[in-house]
Amino acid sequence: MISNQLLEHECLKPDEEVPKIRLIPPLQKVDIQTLASSLETQLPIYLMPKGQILPGRVISTEREQAEVGPKKVIFTDLDGTLLHPLTNSYTQSLEALRLLQEKGVPIIFCSAKTRSEQQVYRDELGIKDPFIVENGGAIFIPNDYFRLPFTYDKVIKDYLIIELGLPYQEIRKRLKRLQKEGVDQIIGFGDMSVEEVARETALNLRLAEFTKQREYSEMIKIEGAKKDIDLVLGKIRDIEFSYNLSGKLYEITAGNNKGKAVQILTALFKLNFGDIVTTGIGDDESDVAMLAATDQPILVQGPDNRWRKVKVRDIKRVKGVGPEGWSRAIKELKLSE
Repeated sequence: MISNQLLEHECLKPDEEVPKIRLIPPLQKVDIQTLASSLETQLPIYLMPKGQILPGRVISTEREQAEVGPKKVIFTDLDGTLLHPLTNSYTQSLEALRLLQEKGVPIIFCSAKTRSEQQVYRDELGIKDPFIVENGGAIFIPNDYFRLPFTYDKVIKDYLIIELGLPYQEIRKRLKRLQKEGVDQIIGFGDMSVEEVARETALNLRLAEFTKQREYSEMIKIEGAKKDIDLVLGKIRDIEFSYNLSGKLYEITAGNNKGKAVQILTALFKLNFGDIVTTGIGDDESDVAMLAATDQPILVQGPDNRWRKVKVRDIKRVKGVGPEGWSRAIKELKLSE
C-alpha cells in the first residue's frame, strides 16, 4: 500500500523500492552529537520528499510559513468555561465556535470530564480535534490527524492515546486498600449506581452513566465532619494521590496534569504545522496548569460575575460568565487579521 501510494505520487520510480527504515537506539544510549548530525542531513528528506509532495497541511518553507502566519490552537476547559456553570449550555459560544471552525482553528477540550462525556459535546458540535480527559489523565488523538509519527501508549477505536495518569482500576485498588485499613468514609463512583451518581452530581441519568465511565481518575464522597475529611485527605496524600475539590466531591488522580498534556500536544502541532500560537481559556484554579502552558492564557468570569484568583503570568481577564466570556475571548483574538 505504501509502495503504491509513493508510486502514484511519483515519489518513487517504478523500479525503486521503499527506503529501509533507519533504526535509532534508545535516547538513553544514543550519541547525541551523531544523532544531531544525522538528523540535520536526513530530516529534510522525510519532511520534503523529492517529487510531488503528498497532500497535507504542511508549511514547507520559511517563506510560505511567513505568508501563512502562525497557526492558532485553542485549548479550552468545559465546565464553567465553554459550558455555562449553572445550565451546562453552550448556546452563547456557538457563533465563536463556528468562526473557529470556518478558520480551521483546532479546538482542544482540556477538561475534568471523561472521554464519554466529552464525546457528547464533540458529536453535537462537530469537533474532530484531539482532546484531553480527566484533568490531563490522557490525550486522545484521532487516527491520521498528524502527518508525522509519534509515540503513543495504546489504540482504542479511532484514537491513538497518550496516557499520563494512573489507570482507573489501579486507583480503585489503592482506595479499596485504604478502606480495608479503616478509612471507611470513602465512597467512590465505582461504589455507586447510576441513580446515586445522578443525585450526587445533579446530572441526568445519561450523563451520570458517562461520568461513571472513568479511565484515569475516581470521584469520591468523604463522609464525616471536617476533621474526619482532613484525616482522609491526609491518607490520600500519603499514598501519593492528588485530589481536586468539585462541589462536595473529590477527584482523585495520580500523575494527571493538564499542563503536561498541553505541552505534549503543542509539541506535536509544532512538529506537524511549524510555528503556532496557543490560547488557553479557563475559569478557575483547576485550569492554572493548562493556562500557564499556553501563549495566551485567558480567564472568564465565574457564576458570581467575578474572576477567580489565579496566578498565571500575563493572563488576560475577559468579562462574561462561562460561554459568554468564552465567545468574547475568541472574538478578541482577531482571527480575520
